[in-house]
Amino acid sequence: MGRIKERDYNIFTVIKMAKDHAKGVTMDYDGRVTEFYKLIAKDEGRKVFYFSDTTMKRIENMDVSKLNAEDILPICHKSDNRTGVVLASEKYRRLCFGYTVSDNQIIICAYRNSKSSMHSDNPDAVIKSIWLGSVVISESGVDIVPSSLISGIIAKTKGVDTVKIDRLDTPTLQRILREVKRFPDAFSSEDAPGMVVFNPSKLSQDDRVPAAKSEAISHLFKYELLMTALKMFLFLKTASVIQQTYISENPVSSYQRGQKEIRNYVLVDSSWDGDITVLNPFQVRGHFRHQPKKDKNGEWYRELIYIDAFMKKGYHRRAQKVIEEEKV
Repeated sequence: MGRIKERDYNIFTVIKMAKDHAKGVTMDYDGRVTEFYKLIAKDEGRKVFYFSDTTMKRIENMDVSKLNAEDILPICHKSDNRTGVVLASEKYRRLCFGYTVSDNQIIICAYRNSKSSMHSDNPDAVIKSIWLGSVVISESGVDIVPSSLISGIIAKTKGVDTVKIDRLDTPTLQRILREVKRFPDAFSSEDAPGMVVFNPSKLSQDDRVPAAKSEAISHLFKYELLMTALKMFLFLKTASVIQQTYISENPVSSYQRGQKEIRNYVLVDSSWDGDITVLNPFQVRGHFRHQPKKDKNGEWYRELIYIDAFMKKGYHRRAQKVIEEEKV
């Protein structure tokens, strides 16, 4: 894969809007993330990371259920990239998010790639149409806040006033609250007495609560994507470098030298956290190569040459994570 196309990922639209509006964008269900837009708009040290599908498979197996804010916040004291953009492939819904790391807070904001309202002159309306939600990690905890009315209702039942409700969503909110009031048993749980609980699996057979059921399904879908974004961020920042030593089989398949890709991102694949050493020499089969040369006029051209079989020495490939950290 060569260069990524920024138009395929709405996070770049968000960054441009944050740049164009010096005071930042304000539309958020979670009012704490205004600071995110101010920081992500700056180019200082911001990098783009693209997760390969094989790495995403590894992400799926991560268990973050036992982590708390105290475990994650030490990332704030590291000197590497304080802002960044993280992308996944089409297979993973082209999930894209930005992150900002300050002295005592980490903010992750994720976006989907809907094209609706993308040409509006109102940046808040554009972001509302594509915003999946945020993950805010601070001393008060790890808060995963999908962009849904459910987030607002849950926040209020907890006595928290960080989640905003847009006035245009008021009719839907009132309808959900009426359903909650009329059918309280559908929204209760023995594990959380006195709390309003929106469980899509519990509501799926209950046709009496269509508004709440629809919003709960959307809430859960966005919540799972935000959990994936959190796992990707933690992998990026905390993956330990694995020392891998191999003794190659003999003979090895043909030596292939591909043209070096010019990327506008850092690829997060198996080389991100793998420090690999091949100990023994191994045989390379004969192969063709286009050798750059200059003609008598000093013009570059590529000459096809054949390289006969030879023994190649062992090698050491450093983990890309270490190389990126040294650049800071």
